Amino acid sequence: TRVGLALERSGIATIQSRDAEARTYDVTTAARTTKSAGWFKKAITLGMAGDKTVSAPVNLRVRVGGADGASKVTVEGATTASGGNAARDLLETLRQRMT
Repeated sequence: TRVGLALERSGIATIQSRDAEARTYDVTTAARTTKSAGWFKKAITLGMAGDKTVSAPVNLRVRVGGADGASKVTVEGATTASGGNAARDLLETLRQRMT
């Protein structure tokens, strides 16, 4: 399907498995979070310790459904705030690639 091709070519996620009958894709993508320095690190560096951006893998399921010739793409499995941001980034990338 077009969604599967867009996922493969986007580079934002890796397809782990696909189910043609259910029209779902299990993907892994990176969630970016900001990690603040602890109080000890801030004390040792006299407050100069900055925030770090770290990424962690997130497993999501992309489901394609719809009727009347129109498709609806949903992303499931985002359980944290960073996972929600990764899901939003994935949907935005798919929207851009499919228009």
